[in-house]
Amino acid sequence: MLVSALISGAEAALFSLTHQQIAQCRSKQAAQDSKVLEVLRSPIQLLATLLILNNLANVAFIVLSTHLLWKIWGMNDVHGLGVAGLYAYLYYYHCFVWGDCAQNLC
Repeated sequence: MLVSALISGAEAALFSLTHQQIAQCRSKQAAQDSKVLEVLRSPIQLLATLLILNNLANVAFIVLSTHLLWKIWGMNDVHGLGVAGLYAYLYYYHCFVWGDCAQNLC
């Protein structure tokens, strides 16, 4: 989940830059500024990459946590599959409501 938070933070930081801040990056000519400018040259590709990475991080989190829950609770039957499905649904609902929607409300 930490990886997902870092990716979401990078998305928010990069896409909230103002034109003035981008102009400042161009004038500074620092190594970090040139990297920021380089990734901002193709914003659609940047956004797609960040969204794919975020989804991969979320799926990896669900797979690992479901596996751990199965090991802890000893669920190897159909009931365990239902619990895993409910867990995945609740996790993605939580990510959507408190992640994407909350970010758009600010």
